[in-house]
Amino acid sequence: MQRFNRRMKRVLLGVALILLGLAFAESVRADSKVYQNLLHSTGLVEVPHLRGSVTYGTCWLVDDKHGLALTGQHVVKDAAEAVVYFPCYRGGTAIPELAYYHRHVAAVHGRVVHCDMHRDLALLQLDSLPDHVKAIPLAAQSAGPGDTVHAVGNSGVLVGKLWRYTAGKVRSVYQAEILTDNGLLKARILETQSPFNGGDSGGPLVNDSDDLVGVVIGMQKQTRLVSFNVEVSEVRAFLDEALGSKAQPAAAEPGADVQSPPVQGSWKVTRITLEGEQLSGEGRFQADGTFTLTTQAAAGAQTGRGRYSYANGVLLMAWDGSEVREALHWVKDRRFTFLSDEMLIFDRQLGAGEATESPLAKMSANKHWPRTTAKTNGPRPLPGDQALANRPERPLPSGLMHRAEGPSTDWVLAALLIGAVGVLLLLGIKVRGHRHPTNSTAVRT
Repeated sequence: MQRFNRRMKRVLLGVALILLGLAFAESVRADSKVYQNLLHSTGLVEVPHLRGSVTYGTCWLVDDKHGLALTGQHVVKDAAEAVVYFPCYRGGTAIPELAYYHRHVAAVHGRVVHCDMHRDLALLQLDSLPDHVKAIPLAAQSAGPGDTVHAVGNSGVLVGKLWRYTAGKVRSVYQAEILTDNGLLKARILETQSPFNGGDSGGPLVNDSDDLVGVVIGMQKQTRLVSFNVEVSEVRAFLDEALGSKAQPAAAEPGADVQSPPVQGSWKVTRITLEGEQLSGEGRFQADGTFTLTTQAAAGAQTGRGRYSYANGVLLMAWDGSEVREALHWVKDRRFTFLSDEMLIFDRQLGAGEATESPLAKMSANKHWPRTTAKTNGPRPLPGDQALANRPERPLPSGLMHRAEGPSTDWVLAALLIGAVGVLLLLGIKVRGHRHPTNSTAVRT
């Protein structure tokens, strides 16, 4: 009898372990399914600034019919535009490398159409959408303490990695007033144990049913595993205000950046080398996010092809092995300079009968040209974070622009020679004046 009881205990223990393993495997499969569904709605946000930095964050699609995406207000700040990339796939798996998107994927241009600083939310109007993306539905009710929540964000962007999955439990739900680096956060908060980091801001927080319950906004750095998310009722109220009031673009608000002149189209190009030589060429920025740039040199035509993105007056040009991000200096909307190791002057191709100008007309001295060449810079920190360092800069590829070993000294020698000749002429005039004074000189004496 005792032997029979021992066998029954072993059998029951084995069955319990099997059921526990199956439950765990089912939970893992459920989490993986939520992640895959989130990928079809989540984007990387890049907000370039004229000062040379780039803010990174996360957004999610709230309305695929009208191309509306939502992110954090502290991600876009006072910018009028942003650039968005949605996940691409290779063999059924999302490609996580940031460089791949810059060089091979058409960026989606977005306009900031509404912001709410107290809720830390911003609404983007996207010009286009890939076919595979879809909107995230809003949950009918909030999540509660103990509920599992999921998110996808871009906190790995500093090391060039995207689409990180994060899961956690809800700790508490409450109305909060929190003073952050961006201002006063005054909203209903979903506090979670999720380990969020810089770059996750603006990302979607969903429940097990893939419905949105919050938006990632920050974390408390003094306490481990305390993250803040704007609760879904605040998201719904924000959207009602933004869409119901027919809000104007944020660029029209006082202090906001103005929308940049377009770069799409054909351009005449003048390349000015470090030696002062002017070389002519042509360039074209296509609607599909590709560009072609050809300049003539002694060795023949040199052509570069790649992808570009453009927002807030900052142009990113990416080739196979390098990329350059520059703030453009505009002369009206027909000319801009792109300054790296050498300078490129772009003049918009004119229609028949329109007059052209000299490529150097109205150009000021070098000190007025912004020098902001940089590769992708670090993301803006979440409230309470330390600033993240910028990424190293990278030049244009050789063949289109050549990096000089050092600054040219020809102009220095020429200036010294001209100065010496001028001094000799002044001395000669002075000596001649002493030998043969004029009448006016004698009177003054």
